[in-house]
Amino acid sequence: MYNLRFFLLFFIFDISYFYGNTEKYYFKHLGLEQGLSQSSVLCIMQDHTGFMWFGTKDGLNRYDGNSFKIFQYKYDDPTSLGNNVINSLFEMKNGEIWIGTDAGIYIYNPKSECFSYFSTSSQDGTKITQPVYKITSDSKGNVWIVVESQGIFCLKNKGNKLIHYPIKKPNNVSYLEIDYTNTIWVGYKGEGLYYTNDNFKTFNLFTDSNNINIFADDYVFKIMTDNHNHLYIG
Repeated sequence: MYNLRFFLLFFIFDISYFYGNTEKYYFKHLGLEQGLSQSSVLCIMQDHTGFMWFGTKDGLNRYDGNSFKIFQYKYDDPTSLGNNVINSLFEMKNGEIWIGTDAGIYIYNPKSECFSYFSTSSQDGTKITQPVYKITSDSKGNVWIVVESQGIFCLKNKGNKLIHYPIKKPNNVSYLEIDYTNTIWVGYKGEGLYYTNDNFKTFNLFTDSNNINIFADDYVFKIMTDNHNHLYIG
């Protein structure tokens, strides 16, 4: 049984923060004046060294707490980032950062600060070439990738086999989350919330106790789980 929590707001504050809690929180604005390449931030990640990474509609930004370093496409540099629209970020165990762009995946090498294109083909000959909305991993070390119009891909733990799952209505797929039971939840744009616990041998529409698709008209753009295996849908 899954416990679902639905929120309409991006930020949720416990009322105890306002009553009986004297700890203060401070916010610092980081924008164009501080060096950010573009004001539409699509994803945020902190790597294992402490750097903050911000993906925007015009470049990848690395922040060290004081200043930004911007990575963008350069037509005369084959080792530069190949696309400037950054939809998703994921750090691999070896320290590489995988960047989901509007034109596939690019891999950042932190030692050389160079980028390479992920050109691996899946078992059915498909390459990832469309907007990549989510990159994440499961408890077995497999990497899961959500790609607009192409569906879902899984890079097996050893990194030498890419599996393509051509799910229903791939044009509307928007997000993926894996809970602590390794159930895979897939969000759609106006199509609902689906799940599978057998690697897509079955793909089930989530409905409430009255068998109603409560997300039928919603754009599911974010799914998260907490330590109690509650599922949060945005």
